[in-house]
Amino acid sequence: MKKFSLDEYLKNPSRKIVTRDGHNARIISTDRKSPTGHNIVVLLDYGSEEILTTCNNNGETEFCSPFQSKGDLFFASEKREGWINLYNSCEGTVGKRVYGSEKDAKSEIDQDKLYISTVKVEWEE
Repeated sequence: MKKFSLDEYLKNPSRKIVTRDGHNARIISTDRKSPTGHNIVVLLDYGSEEILTTCNNNGETEFCSPFQSKGDLFFASEKREGWINLYNSCEGTVGKRVYGSEKDAKSEIDQDKLYISTVKVEWEE
């Protein structure tokens, strides 16, 4: 999970938001008037109900107890996948670039190197 930032959220508001303890969060306003700077209004999904809370621009909840920090906001991890061409080298097996498809990776095989294979890789960001 990546720590929440209002600036980053506004660039892509469809990005999934979760709390520190894994509940889904839905931002309903980012411009609440607040003397404490907690201008983000959020609904936290607790299954049978949504709980209303407020956060600052860093996704930190308004209350500072250890229990409330479980509600701090994060960007949910996103699964990614790609393809890498592997080569033998003096450093061992290496791959230099991740491609969007197996076809793209295979079309870029470097014939001047000791090609081993094209493999699929998956990771979370």
